[in-house]
Amino acid sequence: MGFKIEKILVTKLDADGNIPANPVLLNVCFEEFTLKDVKKFDDFGCLTKDGKITTETGSDIEGGAKIRLDAQTMPFIMTHMIGQVTSTTDTVAVDWAAATVTTKGTIVNHSDGKHSLVCMSTKGDGKTGAVEPATTSKTVQDGNVKWVVVNKLLTQVYKMSDTCPLFAVEYKLTDGTNDFYKRFTGGELSALPININGESSTYEIDFDFKCAKVTDNQKSDWTSNLEAIAGAQLVSLGRDFYGGACELSKIYINNVAIEDTESVSMTIDKQIESKSYVNCQKSNKRDLKVDGELKEDFSIERYNMASDNDHFELKMEINTRVGAKATFEFKDVYRSAIDPDLVKKTDITLSPKLTAMEKSPNKIVEATIIAPSLIADDGTVIGAY
Repeated sequence: MGFKIEKILVTKLDADGNIPANPVLLNVCFEEFTLKDVKKFDDFGCLTKDGKITTETGSDIEGGAKIRLDAQTMPFIMTHMIGQVTSTTDTVAVDWAAATVTTKGTIVNHSDGKHSLVCMSTKGDGKTGAVEPATTSKTVQDGNVKWVVVNKLLTQVYKMSDTCPLFAVEYKLTDGTNDFYKRFTGGELSALPININGESSTYEIDFDFKCAKVTDNQKSDWTSNLEAIAGAQLVSLGRDFYGGACELSKIYINNVAIEDTESVSMTIDKQIESKSYVNCQKSNKRDLKVDGELKEDFSIERYNMASDNDHFELKMEINTRVGAKATFEFKDVYRSAIDPDLVKKTDITLSPKLTAMEKSPNKIVEATIIAPSLIADDGTVIGAY
């Protein structure tokens, strides 16, 4: 049997850029993984010798990775894209109660302290049963209420920071007998594209390792792999993805839901540039840029807004079907003045470019995330990432 990919784990590094003593290891859903440690060579010729001489000039990290956003991965993305969480609270303070009328989307806390129940559907009088349901399965029937069972939902707030924690990623290959590990450290997320349209939306993130270092390849005798660290906690993340249906995404301008809009996209891009210094030192330079595009039906009001360069607050909200939510607030956005696109006789649109500016004392981006708390595979409650 040939080798297969068994796990790809990520973990947050400490303030000094090292693996912490008790790392939390997230088993993340990667769509693509092309990171490679590449050696560089230089060919030159001596006037007194025939042919070329090749010498090694160093190495670098090439490639990247792509993650499909799901509810439990989002705090990891926010921490390493925007900055450390500024506040964490329980999402709801309502506990389950017997014979209670419930509506779709209602969230209650379970008495085990580890889980939340999200109402998926109701029938009849829509009331819960007499006994609180167990949380041993993904969905449970409770009287006339059907619940989805998720890890306890937490609300976390992130504000754009000049610095973000770095992280490490390690993959394991195995053929059932022999194991192979590769670890990259010093990882930094480079850009987060957020796209909402009128049909369906998917959310992915590409990331770079601009200031990475590589731990040597190791085989089955490597006892320092991440899972072998004493106190390491492995978390197998869920697969509750954002988007997929138009009702799971919303857009607001100045806190008013907007209509007649086909699509909105905004990309948070750190524009990371890696610089190399003597003594094998490297440093990342960042020049934050946040921009996007809006496509909407033509109206004189919207055209005048663009022509006047009127600034506004843009809020983009994406949801899952299990109570998790991500809301991005771009505090100071202006649209480019642009003439309408004359597509058809009755199809006239505006497609202005959007740019978010930093407006003191508010930072350029603020994100509020409702996400399931982390519970290790051994049942240990970790809570927030």
